[in-house]
Amino acid sequence: QAWAEFKGKLSEGERGSPAVWKTRLRCALNKSSEFREIPDRSQLDITEPYKVYQIIEDLTSK
Repeated sequence: QAWAEFKGKLSEGERGSPAVWKTRLRCALNKSSEFREIPDRSQLDITEPYKVYQIIEDLTSK
């Protein structure tokens, strides 16, 4: 919900769909060069599946 509000997709106090928020966040993570999915750590075949992402450090800015 916080991500949807930050991106301007949801006004503060407005109700939205958690499934839509999850989809939008996942799309943003996949699109970003600052995150990388770690498939070996993700669990997709369980009751409450999840994906694991790693933050990629920008070594050029240091």
